[in-house]
Amino acid sequence: MKKITFLLILLTGFAGFSQANDLCVNAEVITGDGTIMGDATGATQTGPRCNPNADNEVWYTFTDTSGTGSMVTLSTCGTAFDTVLEVYSGSCAALNCEADNDDFCGLQSEVTFMTDGSSDYYITVADWGGFGGAGPFTLDVAGFPGAPIGNPPIISCPMNIVVDTDTAECGAVVNFSDATAIDVEDGPLTTTQTMGPVSGSLFPTGDTIIEFEVTDSDMNIVTCQFTITVNDTEDPVAVCQDITIELDAVTGMAMITPMDVDGGSNDNCSIDTMTLDIDTFDCSNIGANTVTLTVTDPSGNSAQCSATVTIEDNTAPNIVCIGQPAAVTDFASVTPGLGIDPPDSVSSVITLGADETITDLNVVLDVSHTWVGDLQITLQSPAGTTVQLFDGSVQDCLNDDILATFDDEASVLGDDECNPGPAVSGMVIPTDALSAFDGESTLGDWTLTITDTFIGFDSGVLNEWGVEYTYDVPATPLDVILDASGMATIDASDLILVIDDNCGTSVTVGGDVNPCEQNNPSNAFENGAIKDPASGFRAANDLVVSMGSDFELTGITANLFHEVGATMASVDFFFYEDASGVPGAQIGSQLGVVPTAQAVVGSNFGFDVSEVSFDLAPFTFASDPGSDTTYWIAMICSSSTAGLTAWEMTSASIQGNETLSSSDGVNWTAVGGGGFDGVYTFSGNCITPVESTISFDCSQLGQNQVNVTVTDAAGNEATCTATVNVIDETAPIITCGPQDQPVSASSSPGTAIPDSDPAGITDVINIAEDQTLNNLTVDLNITHTWVGDLIVTLQSPEGTTVTLVDRIGADGGGFGCSDADLDVTIDDTAASPLEDACTGGGPITGTFTGIDALSAFNGENAQGDWILTVSDNAGGDTGEITSWGINYLTPPTTTEVIIELDENGEAEIDAFDIISSVDEACGISTSAVDIDEFTCADIGTPIVVTAFVSDASGNIAACSATVLVVDNLVPVLTCPEDQTVDPGTDSLFYTVPDYFGNGEATVSDNCTDPITITTQDPAPGTELPDGVYTVTLTAEDENGNVATCSFELTVESILGTNNNPFDVGISVYPNPAVNNITIDNRTGVNLESVMIFDMNGRTVINQSLNNMAQGQRTIDVSALASGVYMVQIQGNDQTAVKRLIKQ
Repeated sequence: MKKITFLLILLTGFAGFSQANDLCVNAEVITGDGTIMGDATGATQTGPRCNPNADNEVWYTFTDTSGTGSMVTLSTCGTAFDTVLEVYSGSCAALNCEADNDDFCGLQSEVTFMTDGSSDYYITVADWGGFGGAGPFTLDVAGFPGAPIGNPPIISCPMNIVVDTDTAECGAVVNFSDATAIDVEDGPLTTTQTMGPVSGSLFPTGDTIIEFEVTDSDMNIVTCQFTITVNDTEDPVAVCQDITIELDAVTGMAMITPMDVDGGSNDNCSIDTMTLDIDTFDCSNIGANTVTLTVTDPSGNSAQCSATVTIEDNTAPNIVCIGQPAAVTDFASVTPGLGIDPPDSVSSVITLGADETITDLNVVLDVSHTWVGDLQITLQSPAGTTVQLFDGSVQDCLNDDILATFDDEASVLGDDECNPGPAVSGMVIPTDALSAFDGESTLGDWTLTITDTFIGFDSGVLNEWGVEYTYDVPATPLDVILDASGMATIDASDLILVIDDNCGTSVTVGGDVNPCEQNNPSNAFENGAIKDPASGFRAANDLVVSMGSDFELTGITANLFHEVGATMASVDFFFYEDASGVPGAQIGSQLGVVPTAQAVVGSNFGFDVSEVSFDLAPFTFASDPGSDTTYWIAMICSSSTAGLTAWEMTSASIQGNETLSSSDGVNWTAVGGGGFDGVYTFSGNCITPVESTISFDCSQLGQNQVNVTVTDAAGNEATCTATVNVIDETAPIITCGPQDQPVSASSSPGTAIPDSDPAGITDVINIAEDQTLNNLTVDLNITHTWVGDLIVTLQSPEGTTVTLVDRIGADGGGFGCSDADLDVTIDDTAASPLEDACTGGGPITGTFTGIDALSAFNGENAQGDWILTVSDNAGGDTGEITSWGINYLTPPTTTEVIIELDENGEAEIDAFDIISSVDEACGISTSAVDIDEFTCADIGTPIVVTAFVSDASGNIAACSATVLVVDNLVPVLTCPEDQTVDPGTDSLFYTVPDYFGNGEATVSDNCTDPITITTQDPAPGTELPDGVYTVTLTAEDENGNVATCSFELTVESILGTNNNPFDVGISVYPNPAVNNITIDNRTGVNLESVMIFDMNGRTVINQSLNNMAQGQRTIDVSALASGVYMVQIQGNDQTAVKRLIKQ
């Protein structure tokens, strides 16, 4: 770029002036070497341009008639203005650019060109740019072709030579012969090389012109030229090196240059360019990338190599969780501009209006002072705590000024600083720790005091100071609203407030690791499951992994039987999935595991029992998010003596399934007849699964802390803890009124199940009532030696058929579980299916879901026959339908809620006595009714009662029901005790009294007092002869409740007076009698006769006893009718009367 000075010249005398050779056609002829004095003043631009900067030129011309050509040099060096030289051949009408030059010598030009011996040549001397600076100039001409004298020599050069470079050389050694020349007058002439390297030299790549010259005796000089072309055909050697670069922490980008991967590429000449096919990388390129380096030399030869560019992102994401407590830093400052004049102290105050608790405090100080060594600086908090910031006497520093931040976390002590200026600068540690302010409130006046302890010779100003204080701010948690089902699921990314990462990230929750174990204790070494290589058996115990948490097994401790004195050498462990209560597919193993510890802890059966511990390579048993998952761990143990080994079992505690044994790892059976479980500890870590979503339910109401992990594309992780406030905004939905009524019906047929008969056997339960049913459950008690071949169906009266059981544990047909007996309830709401309930021994008990849903019966009419069909689908086993039953709910038959009074005539209710249904996912926490007590006075009057409920979040609901208070309690009626009565002397009948009237019978009621409606049978006043009678009493309250009681009344006449000895000494038996009676005389009085009278006083038997002394006499009474009779016995003027009952 030229530096151009523009000069505005006022031309007044040269208007319209131009040079004679301003045009090509008027070109001035050059006649030979020498200096031409020219002038370009007023020249104009006319022709085409060799040099685009040439302008306002004048023209010169010559014709080369030498026949040989000449190397001509033209120069304007020494001219005053900025010139441009151009050389053309041809004619003015058709100019060919031959050469041009600008600025060869300063701003002037020089050009050298070779003429061809016959052409016309045109030369321009131009002003650069045409800016009006043209003027006089000198044009020096040298090498002008002259006319020959005589015949010039004829010279001949070798032909052009083209060669390739020598190996590993940037050129080639070329040999050539000299040019030859002959002259008409002189004959052969010797030529001289005037241009280019001599033969045998190392020629560079490209074209090299070789020129020879010959001069004859007439001084005619003739030259010839030929070209030696050296082509570089040798490819460069491309050498690559692998590199590792890191992405920019902000942009996530990285760039490389060819030099970064060049490992020493070289070329026989030189390397012109190096390029890469990939030079820019981003997050998508993390890892190894192959790039190609292309090395090209000046001749266009190229070579390539490949390098591995490993892109790394080592910058972890910068994250902030929602609800994460945050540290906030604020700054307050003042610019007091106070002079520091000893001996007085100067103080400045910053008043903070915020009441925050300090967690960290720094002080920024700007003090101009001519000698800091005599300064003492302190800070006092609003609470009165004083901290010294700077003690100048420590260094007695003579230098000036303090411009520093006092920070406990700085690396240098401010008191030790004495820099040229400022004396104390940057981050410095105060004299006393500023942590003395931690925990104090920011609220109030903060006072900085500076004391200059030396009077005179120095001065200063407190320019500015400030306090930078940090405090914790509780962040706002993320509110998550539960839906009507009490659930809410959000993306883990919703828990992140800020993510700052140069690459993409993923957000997850879970992955929490906590130590956990499953164990079963020993029970006096009672039994063992054999499992050594010699026996061919392996023993297995189940491992239950809790839902939603994987279990990483890292260690096992087990009690193992072995020969006395032996030790456990090694154990093979096998891990299985569960297949209907037995080990299924093997999912892993660890073989030859050597114990890490073992000790004898007991003995039995002539064997020692050792507690043996093993460390395992971590093995993960995956969990199921919705239910617990069962796995199996089996072992084969080798002892030091190669003798029998066994896994100790206990019957005292069964954890899940029983211990099973197998000889092939496929077929498993219970050990020892069943009822045993292994003694073990399975230890490791419970790991919550890593998820991109997180769910909440009612158990998490309120604030919850959630650990969140953000992982970028390179695997860099950052964690934070989010706070989630789980909210239940859904009010309960309640319905008031009478509740559905439970109905149950059962059958105990004891019917045998035909073996291997798909038709099976049926049993029927008939429901007589016309009822709509819901929520049916089925009780099954089936005794059977192999439940895995049973199919059980239930058909409703409307014809709907549901399969309850279908060959438990069978896989695609055939038969499955070998357990014996079923004692289960089939319920749609059960947690696990009966299909998975096989224990390996049985019986199977509990509540399970069936094959089909029982909800298929919902809404049907229960009235009619319910048909249970049980079929045995494989041979070799027996069983029976021991019992079965159905249970369901049916709608109430009234619209009112019935409240029954108690024995005190009172009733107290709560809200759930009138609530018939509740739809509230999170449960009811409180409930109430507006009327909760009732008495007899409320009977018969419909009463509207309102129930109020509230869930745990304070959402409320209310409903009302009509309540009918009833008294369904019968009166409390008390009958007399059973009694025997005598009609009295000389009376054959007993008059029945009024038992209520005489107080022997009592009655009370919760609502009716007194009871006025009573009955008595026999009625009061009834005369009863001797006999046994049932007296029935009833009492009815005013609500129609009737109580009944009865007692036995025996009427027995005692004849005679005063129980004389004669009467007492005679007995008649048996009584009652059927055919005969015996009279037993123990009085010593001779008996004369016996007479028997019926109740009408007629004599039915009169028989002499013939002065019967002590002893017995039999009397035949078989002819008498059934009834009550009087037996009169006479002896020595004495009479005894006995009552006889004849049957």
